Amino acid sequence: MIAIQRLVLKKLDNPIPWSQLRNLEIKRDFVVVDLLEAQTKNFLYGPPGVGKTYLALQLAGCIAKGVPFLDTFNIPEAKRVLYVGAENPIIDLKERLLKQESGVGTLPDDLMLHSVFNLDLNTSSGFYRLNTWVEAYHSEVVILDPLYQLTSADESQLHSNNSLRKNMDKLITDYGILELFVHHPTKGSYNSFGQSYSRGLDDLRGAGWAMWLDTAMKIGGQADKPNRVLEFPKLRNAPPRGKMQIHFNGQTRLYEVTDRDTLDDLVQEIKSLGGSCLVPDLEERFRDKPGFSNIGRLIKELKTAERITVRTATKNEYSKPGRRPNVVDVVD
Repeated sequence: MIAIQRLVLKKLDNPIPWSQLRNLEIKRDFVVVDLLEAQTKNFLYGPPGVGKTYLALQLAGCIAKGVPFLDTFNIPEAKRVLYVGAENPIIDLKERLLKQESGVGTLPDDLMLHSVFNLDLNTSSGFYRLNTWVEAYHSEVVILDPLYQLTSADESQLHSNNSLRKNMDKLITDYGILELFVHHPTKGSYNSFGQSYSRGLDDLRGAGWAMWLDTAMKIGGQADKPNRVLEFPKLRNAPPRGKMQIHFNGQTRLYEVTDRDTLDDLVQEIKSLGGSCLVPDLEERFRDKPGFSNIGRLIKELKTAERITVRTATKNEYSKPGRRPNVVDVVD
């Protein structure tokens, strides 16, 4: 219902009166809580060989199944996902997903996959093909991997991709989908004289694409090492988040978090208790856990990031005599 309301609001032909907007029950609709919101444009990028496609496929499977991503980001409900690969043949996608199924279980048919090497989203014909698939499969999430194979223009030059950006904006307006582009920011190419040059930047911040997109996730590390780092240079509508240490499991081809964020753990604990908890109870629960020696400081950081609110407990929540302690509530 929320997604429908937001879609209708975006498609109004005339301005909406403030009195109507004020009374419209409308909330942010996160496909992946505190990370990816519906009707947004997002990038997953990093240097060649670090496993961007594996991470994108893992994300696609989690969204299609409705299970947490990296055991950290909750996914409220399963969505229909369309994954369009433009770099790997379909047999490669099959083999990678079979490996991942050994770790996450059987993936649903709501995960649709296509391998195509002649799709140019900078043209009307290319966009028409993608539009047809989205409409036919009722897709809610579209993952395009990688960007440089899906445009005939140099993707490091934003003005050269005006048609692509307008086409993808239109797809969001028409269908309310979430879009995720997998991007090789330093992929090499050749000019008309046969001279090689680097396409794009190592970091998207400050680049034209960074202004257009809503969320940027950057995976870094060495291709021959299993330990990687996942960063979040841009989170437009989600709380700030630090680096995550992740490990690539060679058997399942899945990523696992190795250095969990203590703030995330604290929020998840409060959510498991119904979204509210007495501060003394939290202190007791985390008393012997590494990284939680100063619950007060962690609560202050979460409050500053607007991920929780703090209030005095009511009589129903704390009936003992004396001063009532504080209660923390997770912000929806």
